[in-house]
Amino acid sequence: MIRRYLDIKSIISDRYSVLLLGPRGVGKTYLAKELCSYFPDFLNISFLDNRYYRRYVSENSLFKEDILAHIKRANIRDTYLVVIDEIQKIPELLDSVHLLIEESQHKVCFLLTGSSARKLKRSGANLLASRAISKRLYPLSSIEVAFNLEEVLQYGSMPRLYCEKKRREDALTTYVETYLKEEIQQEALTRNIAGFYRFLEVAGQLNTEIINYSNIAKQIGISDTTVKEYFQILADTLIGTILPAFDHSVRKQLTKASKFYFFDCGVINAICGDLRADLKKGSTRYGRLFETFIINEILRFNDYLDTSFKLSYWRTLAGQEVDLLLSRKLREPPFFAIEIKSSEAPTLADLRSLEVIEEEFPDIRMLCLCNTPLAYYIGKIEVLPWRTGLDEIFTK
Repeated sequence: MIRRYLDIKSIISDRYSVLLLGPRGVGKTYLAKELCSYFPDFLNISFLDNRYYRRYVSENSLFKEDILAHIKRANIRDTYLVVIDEIQKIPELLDSVHLLIEESQHKVCFLLTGSSARKLKRSGANLLASRAISKRLYPLSSIEVAFNLEEVLQYGSMPRLYCEKKRREDALTTYVETYLKEEIQQEALTRNIAGFYRFLEVAGQLNTEIINYSNIAKQIGISDTTVKEYFQILADTLIGTILPAFDHSVRKQLTKASKFYFFDCGVINAICGDLRADLKKGSTRYGRLFETFIINEILRFNDYLDTSFKLSYWRTLAGQEVDLLLSRKLREPPFFAIEIKSSEAPTLADLRSLEVIEEEFPDIRMLCLCNTPLAYYIGKIEVLPWRTGLDEIFTK
């Protein structure tokens, strides 16, 4: 199995608990099992197992009692690890987690995994503040494995599917259906499952584009407010990212509408019914998938390397657009302007928007991440192989 970049073991060893969030299928459970092998004293509870779920959802106090009983039998020597899988299913148990951490003077550490931040937020759950470090786990990244780009654009990089490669089309189709059933229906995030399914198909088709809530609402036959809610459900269940427009400009009036990017190219293709369609270089579909891939790589690098860059895109009402801006703080002038092109030899005509943004931010560094085999310059614009570009952004 591929070694994941995220180092949970060192955090637990320093006696901090961890809240690990990520969509289904990215390897949270595998990472938890691997972690247990390092700690002789551990307890593993999964709320996907109905025996645990039924026991604790009806009587919360049993949760703390059971853990204390296990700890007493273990006779703790150093750190006692408790893994709770899918904590969002019973978020009120976080109060007991808080007490156990405090009463044990951090000798009891928790790894809490979840695939939905929405239920935790909306329940008003105790998120443990400084007692637990929050981390995100994603599908595999190029920081962890040397990708075959075309393969990742077609099938994504969910760990099991990337490694085993068996029945990927069927597995990804089932993933989308399972997501609808388990994340949306079981957690009662929306009652109109048929409307949400229609929305999901449209959202897949509009991936990478500016969100027009009104147009989508008319197309599906629901309200603007419901469309906004559905996009937020996707973001809160970690299925995608809402990329805001840059909200500060000295001279130019900018659009304020957001963009949306699904978290995995294979999932997009499953939603759109494109898993068995040929992926042709130079096509619009190829370009959108490549843009999604690069945006997601930057999100993953940003989290894994703790750089805390603020991501946005830039577009004027006249139509000039830059795919991605990186800033160190909200409303602070960006230091990177990044265009994403799937071609091997972008020209100045492809990158005019970078010239426009330089007029507004003269000190900005301008990059084009693409499939070129060799780096070159167009004026001040650095045209880079996408792997080299990621290194330039995150290691300089």
